[in-house]
Amino acid sequence: MSQTKAIAAGLLAGCIAAIAMTVVMLLLGCLGVATPLLIIGDRLSVFIPPGPFLSLMGKVGGYNHLKQLGVGSTIAGQLLVGAIGGVIFGLLMRRNPGGTSTIWTMLTFVILPIGAFAVALWPVLGTSYVGLPIDAARVVTLVGFALCFFFFERTLVGASNFSRDQKSQAKAKNSLLQLGAAHLC
Repeated sequence: MSQTKAIAAGLLAGCIAAIAMTVVMLLLGCLGVATPLLIIGDRLSVFIPPGPFLSLMGKVGGYNHLKQLGVGSTIAGQLLVGAIGGVIFGLLMRRNPGGTSTIWTMLTFVILPIGAFAVALWPVLGTSYVGLPIDAARVVTLVGFALCFFFFERTLVGASNFSRDQKSQAKAKNSLLQLGAAHLC
């Protein structure tokens, strides 16, 4: 597989996986689980001084619009990072066409992001939209993170494998057609 095809296949797989993860986050959000989509803005907002924060809130039309802007920006960033992760994965798969270890992909796309998000979002991990105590909400949020990242990893690997299998089947079909044409001549 050429480098360009590996990048394109990885980009597509990464986008599909990021969309799947976003859907899982939105579903969890509907169930009252705090997901990165909802709490990244809460975590970052504390770093904006009150005057500029209120000014920004006034410019976008109030708190609800500011929250929507934050969630939308997080979704866009998540899709971009997922696509970049897919490209990197596609390039790595090109170097190792035999496949990768599930342990390696789980470590890279599930365990590492959970750890990074847990550290970065620790002050707001206790957020609960259904009234859970802070410690219980923290556990529920981390389990939700694990579920979201697991969906991303499994979708990325599955889409990559599907793409690779389709290309292998097309090559096999072309080889059989060429063999048949050579046999007829």
